Amino acid sequence: MPKVSVIIPIYNTEKYLSQCLESICSQTLKEIEIICINDGSTDSSSKILKEFASKDSRIIIINQQNSGQGTARNLGISKAKGEFTLCLDSDDWLEPQGLEKAYNKIKSDNADILIFDFYKFYEKTQTKIIFKNTSVYNQLKTPFSPKEAGKVLLLNNSLCFKLYRTEFLKNNNIIYSNNKFMEDAPFYIKAMILAHKITCLDEALSNYRIYAKSHTFCYKNYLTCMPEIFDICFGLIKDFEAEKNILDSFLENRKRTLLYFYKITPFINKIEYYKMMQGIIKKHFLKYNLDKELEDICKNNFCRYELTNRIKKTIIILKTYAGS
Repeated sequence: MPKVSVIIPIYNTEKYLSQCLESICSQTLKEIEIICINDGSTDSSSKILKEFASKDSRIIIINQQNSGQGTARNLGISKAKGEFTLCLDSDDWLEPQGLEKAYNKIKSDNADILIFDFYKFYEKTQTKIIFKNTSVYNQLKTPFSPKEAGKVLLLNNSLCFKLYRTEFLKNNNIIYSNNKFMEDAPFYIKAMILAHKITCLDEALSNYRIYAKSHTFCYKNYLTCMPEIFDICFGLIKDFEAEKNILDSFLENRKRTLLYFYKITPFINKIEYYKMMQGIIKKHFLKYNLDKELEDICKNNFCRYELTNRIKKTIIILKTYAGS
């Protein structure tokens, strides 16, 4: 049995795919399988996959019509034979000892989930900085249970920088949403709540590529799928009857998600996003105690909210310069 199954959804990433595959094939941990889900690519990704597969028998190619990353990852998990599973985007890549270090840590701690740090690689400037994915859990003794993590359990929201016990995922039917975007949120919430033990490795094991055409920053995609994803996530919390500390971490997580995408939405489209955000808050958050920021969004129209925010930012800038 492979020690780790690496699952890679692939859709038209010919520019980056070779680096991704090379980083996995050359891992110091050799007992792995590499499940590549070709999600209807129309570029040369298929050719690249076949070339790598002809040289490395650990590569398994599965072709499907374009259905999105969630569907591709679910298919990969269903086929996984490894003791643990790692999902990696096809434009990202691993550090040479990434899988070996992750495997040794999760095995020694007998955990269901391992969270590790990663590098953010900015393609435009060809620079990378470490992102402390584990920092939110620094005050906890690892491994920890969801109950022990409590109010910080769900504050971390990055999916592809975690190693999961495959049996844990399959036994609990932990799957991705079929939405083409934000498909990882329900998966992440369910996994973190149901895990027996969660552990952390304070070391960067992979590289996350950031570039202009990445779907991560296409606000229109999120505008269309966000209401449904929030429905699913809040439904999960209700089903699990999460205790207050875990509920608080979930609410903070969802609030950050809403405000982050408001921040990066182009100004010309902000009013459309704002109205959608108001609807989500009124539908899901009003049953809980709202903090002032969410209250302001509910009460104010877009112009008043945006103007208030700009005034606050200006005051902060003026105070900063006045104090320097």
